[in-house]
Amino acid sequence: MKELFIAISGVIFFLVGMIRLSSVVQGRVAARIKELARYAVDRPLYGLITGIVCAVAFQSSTAATVLTVGLVSAGLISFYSSLAIVLGADIGTALTVQLIVWRFTEISPLFIFTGGILWLAGKGKWETAGEMIFFFGLIFFGLDLVRQASVPCLLYTSDAADDLLCVDLGGCRILKKKNKKQKQKKGVLTT
Repeated sequence: MKELFIAISGVIFFLVGMIRLSSVVQGRVAARIKELARYAVDRPLYGLITGIVCAVAFQSSTAATVLTVGLVSAGLISFYSSLAIVLGADIGTALTVQLIVWRFTEISPLFIFTGGILWLAGKGKWETAGEMIFFFGLIFFGLDLVRQASVPCLLYTSDAADDLLCVDLGGCRILKKKNKKQKQKKGVLTT
């Protein structure tokens, strides 16, 4: 039961972090979107980096691509420049998954601590940067909680208690009686 609450808490931390990080980034970027759009596509490399950062910040390459299509439709950037952003968004999605694979979640408390200090003690840009770092760390902390709570169940049978099936759920042991079909598979018939 404890693992279930930990997993639900992890999902909530993940969602809160993702939603708040997206809203902070969107609020920060919306005010200066024209200026940033021109600078971001000045060179193809800048467009690629912009796509990577957008995909990681929004947690979605689709959001970055839709934003880019909107900028092209509005005439703020050229189609040629948008290709680098779309490619960068795809790379950013792969990078986000890679951060999880590299056990980036283990240092998420460092991001939460650093971001929290900057957010609470900072002024202006430092405050906003701290808020973004805090919610970025909260996303990966939530993922780590879910990972810890969903440790795979180990199934094994005990020699001493052959009629019991032991399931280990992250330190919580549940014993269940084997059903008749399992015993028949082993060649033992009981009534």
